[in-house]
Amino acid sequence: MRPRLAGVLVAGALALSGCVATPPPLPFEEESAVADELPRTISQDARDSVEASTVRYQGSTDAVEVWAAREEVDRGICLVVAPLSDPSGWVVGCGGGNIGTSVSLTGGGDYEFYPQGLPEGEPREGWVAVSDYVIARE
Repeated sequence: MRPRLAGVLVAGALALSGCVATPPPLPFEEESAVADELPRTISQDARDSVEASTVRYQGSTDAVEVWAAREEVDRGICLVVAPLSDPSGWVVGCGGGNIGTSVSLTGGGDYEFYPQGLPEGEPREGWVAVSDYVIARE
């Protein structure tokens, strides 16, 4: 390859690499805090299905609180969603590997986790951002 052409290709690759947004780190890579602990209203069965050291509080909406965690067995990503009006009505949903996870509450709400951060950086129409990773439609 000619030196001039190689220089153009390298410059083009560098220019393109500057256009790619760096995804946020997975929440499990950040230090945990007291708020990351699941409330006692979440059953032991639910607690046993997620790796306790990876539970991270994602935020709340007017209706629910949301946590993300790694699945205890398969290391998939889980969402724990607890209604504010009845925290004992929690639900846990897990997806394999590092793919997105979806959870629906009976009678109200859909929740999705995106391991690379929200697509386009914003929730799609009709949804609200709960965190950099989680959206909700209630």
